[in-house]
Amino acid sequence: QNTSPSIHLPNKLLIFLELHQDELLKIPTSTMSYLTGSVTAIKKCSCRSTVQIKTCNPLSAVFLLHDKRTLGLLSDFSALSRIIGRKAASVVANTVVKTVPVSDCVRFALVRDHPSVRSIIKDVLNYDYTAGEDTGNDIFASIKPPTWMIECLLEAVHNRGNFVLKKSSSGKGEGMIYGQTSSHQKWIEVLFGSSSGCYVL
Repeated sequence: QNTSPSIHLPNKLLIFLELHQDELLKIPTSTMSYLTGSVTAIKKCSCRSTVQIKTCNPLSAVFLLHDKRTLGLLSDFSALSRIIGRKAASVVANTVVKTVPVSDCVRFALVRDHPSVRSIIKDVLNYDYTAGEDTGNDIFASIKPPTWMIECLLEAVHNRGNFVLKKSSSGKGEGMIYGQTSSHQKWIEVLFGSSSGCYVL
C-alpha cells in the first residue's frame, strides 16, 4: 500500500491512496464498500458528514481495462460498431492506438497464410511452425481473426521498428519491448514463443 503524505487544508484532511490490484483485493469487503461509495456503507459510518470519497479510477477500469487485451476490442471497428453503433465506434477508432493481442488464433492465421513467416520462425527458433502442428488442436483453424490484426502482426514481423510489445496485465512499462531496440532474434521469440500470449502488440 502506497500512501502520499497527508495534506492539511482549512477544516479538511486529504489522504491519497495509490493501490494496485493485489492490494485492492486484500481490503476487507466492508472497507471496499465504503471506498467505492456504497450508500449503505456510508450511511452506517459516523463520519459520513465530514468525509468525501473520490475515486480517480473506477474499479471497472482498474480490473478490466487494465488488461490491455481489452484494447484489442476497442481497436476493432467492426466488432465495436455492433455494440455501440458506427458513429460512436468511429470516435473510439480515432482515439485508441491499434492494439493486437498476440493470441494463438492470430498467430495461427498468420503462419497458415504466409509461408515467409514460417520460414523466419524456422530460421530463428529452429522450429517448424506449420499450420496445425503448432497447437495439435483444430479449433484455431475454425477461428477467423479480423484481417487487420493479421496484417498488423505480419507488418510487425518484417518492420519491428514501428511497434512495441507490452505485457497485457502489467503496468508502468514493466516488460515492455521496443522493436527499435530489440534484436531480430528476441523479437521473433516473443512474437511466436511460449510466452507470446502474455503480450499485446
